[in-house]
Amino acid sequence: MPLYPVSNYAMAGMNSDLIPSDVKFNFLTDARNIRSVSGGISPFGGYTGMFNLPAGKDAHELAFIDSGQERFWLVCCANAIYRIEAALLDVSYSGMTTIGDSTKWSVTDLSGVPVINHPETNPVYMTQAMLKFEPLQWKPGQTWKQANQACYLMIAHKQFLFALGCVDNGKYIPDAIRWSSVADIGGVPSTWDPLDTTNVAGYTQLGGSGGAIVGALPLRDSLIIYRTHGISVIDYIGGTYIWRIRHLNSNIGLLANNAVVDVRGTHYLMSDGDVYKTDGNTITSIADKRMKKRFNSINKSLFKTCYALHNPPNSEILFVLPKAGSTYADIAFVYNYEYDSWYTRDMPLNVRSKFGMAIGKPNNWDVLATSWDGWSTPWDQDSTTPFDNLVMCLMPMHDKTSTTQIPKLVSLSSILGTNEVTFDSIIERTDLVLEDLDTATTIQQIYPHCQSANKVLIQVGSQPSPGAPVTWKPAVEFDPNTQRKVDMRTTGVLHAYRITVKNVKTDFTISGIDILYTKAGRR
Repeated sequence: MPLYPVSNYAMAGMNSDLIPSDVKFNFLTDARNIRSVSGGISPFGGYTGMFNLPAGKDAHELAFIDSGQERFWLVCCANAIYRIEAALLDVSYSGMTTIGDSTKWSVTDLSGVPVINHPETNPVYMTQAMLKFEPLQWKPGQTWKQANQACYLMIAHKQFLFALGCVDNGKYIPDAIRWSSVADIGGVPSTWDPLDTTNVAGYTQLGGSGGAIVGALPLRDSLIIYRTHGISVIDYIGGTYIWRIRHLNSNIGLLANNAVVDVRGTHYLMSDGDVYKTDGNTITSIADKRMKKRFNSINKSLFKTCYALHNPPNSEILFVLPKAGSTYADIAFVYNYEYDSWYTRDMPLNVRSKFGMAIGKPNNWDVLATSWDGWSTPWDQDSTTPFDNLVMCLMPMHDKTSTTQIPKLVSLSSILGTNEVTFDSIIERTDLVLEDLDTATTIQQIYPHCQSANKVLIQVGSQPSPGAPVTWKPAVEFDPNTQRKVDMRTTGVLHAYRITVKNVKTDFTISGIDILYTKAGRR
């Protein structure tokens, strides 16, 4: 009997755009809560609680700051800012008022100094010597608010701060850009006043047809500015003029201000119904004929809540967005840039996730577990290591008016078996042609290439023609520790299979299957 091998899942991933019968055998038509690992498929889902925020706080934004000397998380709420290390600290600036729009925060890291901006209030900052955030000065003796200035986005590039989408004396100028004077390491710029000829602060407008500025992100020596339907580039050239502006594209825009990440000198970004990568000179789609249909299924009324997240240890980018009918971002389309493969992951209802580190307690008397003579690590320093990397996710209150609900931070990188919320992992392929579209075949046995401490469910089915509904047979349990095959029987011109691992608590690897079949005549 012929044997049909299916392998290299990790090198192919999921394809939801093309007709399933037209894609290669190793592509999947559905892939949930999995990731590519060492050429196979492994679980990726669930979460574990890390920190609870005060009850009734409307959580909006999450950031991780690493200065090399300090590491901490920041959570921006409607009326408070919290710094999280080993404990939760309220670092709100004096006179903070309630922020209405949860999607317009920007948090940037200026050489270890966090700068927070929201167009409804002052931009603020906090150096290592400060206990709370303070208003950023416009020029000596005057804050941004006192100067009647604001902006929609603030971002650090080199030792400058850039203000994008400026509001000048109450007038919003959607393509306007300001840049500050040069900041000292560990400090902030002394002025933004472009009329002060003793510094290099300046102001300009991008012009062109790209529309309003949506977001920005440094790329090597350049700052890439993403607009509603265009991309502009500010190149650092030094000298008298310092910056040079050029336009990269006038058709592609950014979906939301956090929907772009930098990976090894390449930006990956979500646009309207597509995902692109750019090196600052060229731009290409990575979702075309792969996942564009899925990206078009989002809740478009909440497009500003979409964001992108880079998870370096697993060579993956999570494009997180709200499904149709959802009120928060709740699904991630996961792109593995090493394998050029796509998968999906269920997300808890959240407003933001960030890659960072679990913050350990300093090495001091409180944690001393041995004698002084036996102590061998630096005293009173953070005890975290590179192995403490994680993806932290901010889950808000479902009811923003509640005074009792508790927003919380959860880890998406928790060790299997410790998850508060478990999950099901599923891979599925339909429209699989074992011979040709004129020849019916009968599947008789499945040989899974699987390593798992627990049983998995295997299901097969058949279809009479491409795109036709699958007639599924009952699922059969398979124990990879005691079995090497599953006896199953289904007849059709096209076939489908589904492998499910329910209530995942331990690791598993699935690298492929072998299908034993016989011919069942011409149709």
